Amino acid sequence: MTNEDHDILSAMIAHGGGFVRRLAEAGLIADDENLEKIKGAWPEYWKTYQAIARLKASKPQSVLGGLHDLKVGDARRDPEYVRAGYTAQSDYDADVRRGVVGPRRLEIIL
Repeated sequence: MTNEDHDILSAMIAHGGGFVRRLAEAGLIADDENLEKIKGAWPEYWKTYQAIARLKASKPQSVLGGLHDLKVGDARRDPEYVRAGYTAQSDYDADVRRGVVGPRRLEIIL
């Protein structure tokens, strides 16, 4: 897995819906052959989140939502839900209750 692959999978987890997040989780544990199968089976998702990952890499400011002017992932100032890629605390709280996001997930995103 390349660094770009990891960034794309992180963007899928941070910004995707339930299905896309599960694909990304599978991609993170997949060997190279199975990662290629995921990328080949859903190229439209891969291209979409590749663009998001590249945009996030090129701009240190939050480009998705624009709700704050701090650097994305700034652990000293950003609340946990922002570091996890959410724009609303309530969305993050709902995913925590469903078990979709948690401390292990944040390590992957950060």
